[in-house]
Formats: sequence, C-alpha cells, structure tokens
Amino acid sequence: MKYHGSQLNREAIAQVFALKRRATLSLMKEIGPIRLRTGRWILPREKLIAFLQAQAKEAEVELARKERFTQSLLAADASLLRRPSILLAPRTLSSEHGRPMPSGCRKA
Repeated sequence: MKYHGSQLNREAIAQVFALKRRATLSLMKEIGPIRLRTGRWILPREKLIAFLQAQAKEAEVELARKERFTQSLLAADASLLRRPSILLAPRTLSSEHGRPMPSGCRKA
C-alpha cells in the first residue's frame, strides 16, 4: 500500500476496498481525487473518511425510512375493513347461478 503522508493512491484504494482498477478509479472520481502532474490520482484521507461517514449516515437514514414505511403499511393493513375473500369461501357454480353445470363437467 503506497501513500504519501495523508494521501492514498489508486493501488492503496484498490487494496483497501478489494476493487479492480476501473472500479477504483470510479470510486476515486466520485470522492474527488487530486491529479498529479504525472497524471496519477491521489486521494486525501480526509476526503475518503468524510465520504465513508456520509455513506454510513445515508444508510442509516434509508434504513430508518424503510422501517417507518413498513410500520405504516402494517398499520394501514390492520385498519382496513375487508370483505371475506372468494378464496376463503368457495362457491359452487350450480347453486350460485341457479343453473346446472354443463354436461361433461364435474366438481373437483
């Protein structure tokens, strides 16, 4: 792992996150790298730490949102008044409609 003081290069980021080259560059680009004169990118540790903390906070917020959504769905489901389902009370064709079933058909 190569780093200069408080800056990490692409190889270090790839090793820390177990990423391949293209994924590493994509991650670094999202965080905001510094481009050296040689064309190589380095990433300040402070930026990486701030990015990871923001990602963790977003994950916590999303988890809390999903939990609130689930609870509101459960509350709405419990408050609905429903008629009995057709599947819960099966009917027979002949008695419901007043006519016999067609010839060749029988109840299962």
